[in-house]
Amino acid sequence: MTTVPTMDRRIELELRGADPQKVTDLMLDNCNSGGMIEGLTDDFVSLERLSMINTKLTSLKNFPKLPKLQRLELSDNAIRMGLDVLTRCPNLTHLNLSNNKISTIEALEPLKELPKLTYLDLFRNDVTRLNNYREETFKMLKTLKSLDGFKGSSGEVADNSSPSEDEDEDVGTDNDDDEDEEEEDEDDDEDDAVVVEDIDSDEDSDDDDDDDPNLDDDEDDDDDDHDDDLDDEDDDDDDEDDEDDEDDDEEDEEDYQPDNEVEVDVDVDDDDEEDEEDEEGAARGEKRKRDEDDEGDEEDD
Repeated sequence: MTTVPTMDRRIELELRGADPQKVTDLMLDNCNSGGMIEGLTDDFVSLERLSMINTKLTSLKNFPKLPKLQRLELSDNAIRMGLDVLTRCPNLTHLNLSNNKISTIEALEPLKELPKLTYLDLFRNDVTRLNNYREETFKMLKTLKSLDGFKGSSGEVADNSSPSEDEDEDVGTDNDDDEDEEEEDEDDDEDDAVVVEDIDSDEDSDDDDDDDPNLDDDEDDDDDDHDDDLDDEDDDDDDEDDEDDEDDDEEDEEDYQPDNEVEVDVDVDDDDEEDEEDEEGAARGEKRKRDEDDEGDEEDD
């Protein structure tokens, strides 16, 4: 069977040899106080958060002076009165007394001396059943912003988990999340619009093809014309090749001259020259002969 430690023993276990003057957080939940505070002293001058939930407290007697304490958890105990000792904590902002034995508005009057008290929880106390409980409590505690998790006497839901500074940060975070969600929704809408446009474009293309029955025939004719053009180009290339071959043949014929024909031409030219020389020689001989005959006739005379 597990033995529940006493409050002073629990404090020793939580400290683990640390200096009480440097401790800022102390949790003593579910220990056995014996009905009164034990082991908690004025040495905890730096303590900011103290939790004593379900510690069987019936009184706050011996509650120490904690000048920096801001948050105090005392729920699930049997406290009826004696809240005046909490005036030793001038910086207290959050006080949780839910599920205790407080039954009158008068038992709450000492809390008026807490100048920074902002959040108070009295849920599951008999005092909450009184008529005008909320109105009377807010009227008495001027600095109070949240009572039992609700704002003001109108009963709007309040966030008791953090001070007002944290509330502002949470609001900013929520706004950022909302903006991110809106941007994601806009991106999704744009993607859907693009898909719809693509589908419409494809359908329009198909409809255009169906509406024009001559489209396929025109494409076939274009293909045939293209093939004919290719054939004509091939024929032109063949004609050019034939013309080039004919030019080459003519050049070969002009350059080609058999050896015999060249010799014959040379011989013929030589014979003609010799005949001309012979004729000229014969003519000169006849002339000389006539001259000699004429000279002979003159001598005879």
